[in-house]
Amino acid sequence: MSASQLTPFLASLHKHSFGTDVRLLVRHQDIKKLTSLKQRYPSVSFQPTLSRFPRSKLGRDFLVKLLQKVKRLGFTYNSDTAQCLSALTIHIALRRYLIAERILNQHKNPTDMVMLADSRDIVFQGNPFTEKCNSIVCGLESKTISECPSNSSWIRNLYGLDIHSQLSGKPIACSGLTVGPLLEIKTYLKKMNQEIWLNAEKIAFECGYDQGIHNYLINSDHGALSMRVTGNSDGFIATLGHEDPDNISINPSTKAIEVCGTPPAIVHQYDRHLHLQTHVSMNYQ
Repeated sequence: MSASQLTPFLASLHKHSFGTDVRLLVRHQDIKKLTSLKQRYPSVSFQPTLSRFPRSKLGRDFLVKLLQKVKRLGFTYNSDTAQCLSALTIHIALRRYLIAERILNQHKNPTDMVMLADSRDIVFQGNPFTEKCNSIVCGLESKTISECPSNSSWIRNLYGLDIHSQLSGKPIACSGLTVGPLLEIKTYLKKMNQEIWLNAEKIAFECGYDQGIHNYLINSDHGALSMRVTGNSDGFIATLGHEDPDNISINPSTKAIEVCGTPPAIVHQYDRHLHLQTHVSMNYQ
């Protein structure tokens, strides 16, 4: 990850939500080349993360067996033992939820608003914290679960064919951006992390399964989450990976990205559309 890749996220957030505290999860070896961002945006801090798994099958098999043993001994996901072992076995796309919960457990102000987000492919066109609500919010993608091979496989592999059949007609809820009040975000993280730990052997060394868990929790009684989902044309979160390019435009006067004629406050996955990637790069460097 380079400073230029993170600049659109930070520059646009700085513009629309000045002073918001930002904690970036970064590899140890990347911190030095990102120091310019901290100088430019003083509210940014870095959370170093482990970036390498064992390469050999023998090493990975040993760690999976160790995971199984630790779980049999009754260690929960938030124990120090589980946290250390997860650093060696759980991909950062999932381990970020474990790290986030530990960070947020240090914050007690219930009126705080929190965003859990990707960074490389998000740009802000409005203040993402203006929608004060009692529930957390995430964005919907423009396909159902059954229409996406990746989302389908994550849910099948984790929860089986019956659960996949129940969820297959649901629109995909994107796990790459979730925002809401602190206490509700903590509840969400606890449920996510319980599922990650429950399925740790299945997801060891793999990426992407967080979205399978995210959709399972939103759409099942097991999750019981107070979660609001928002579509691409609703004006808050637009998740554009599967969006029809004909529905996306750039307003010539305001330079804002619009979806079905509406400028969303948060644009996610803009880099899936070359003209948007060019537009963002030109306007946020």
